[in-house]
Amino acid sequence: RAKPASPSPRPAAARCSGCTSVMARSVPTPTRWAATSPPSAGPAVIVPPTWIGENNSTAIEASIAYPGRFRTMGRFDPERPDYLDALSTWRTQPDMLGIRMTFRVPPYDQWLVSDQIDHFWGACERFGIPVMCLVPGEAEKLEPIAQRLPDLSLIVDHMACDLAAKGDAAFANN
Repeated sequence: RAKPASPSPRPAAARCSGCTSVMARSVPTPTRWAATSPPSAGPAVIVPPTWIGENNSTAIEASIAYPGRFRTMGRFDPERPDYLDALSTWRTQPDMLGIRMTFRVPPYDQWLVSDQIDHFWGACERFGIPVMCLVPGEAEKLEPIAQRLPDLSLIVDHMACDLAAKGDAAFANN
């Protein structure tokens, strides 16, 4: 059986704003995971790192190169002008499960307490797109969204724990 073509390389560390080349090299590549894990392990879910922006190409290429081995929670810019068109076909991308949003730093942390991306939440509900949210120590900020949009699937990443704390302190604000 022929080995599938390798997906194109991940973005170089030089394109990674604020990270080191050591950090960029230490992230396991989909090719390495596919080569070293048994098929019985089932598909791995790829969540592209925040520092690459809304680029899901490596994850999609991995799904194509290694059928059945990967699924993706992709990155998305809710302020892009063509957001509605992009969301209407989001789940047609190879093995795309949903969207992963990060609300840790400005201006993104304000998106949960304003109506700035309400259009995004509503469209995700309408198109059946689950949204994985990183809200460290601030799970309560998702409550109004969940109440307004009862059919929207929200995934609370890292159980909304404070990523800088350990043990019980990590969950003190939840």
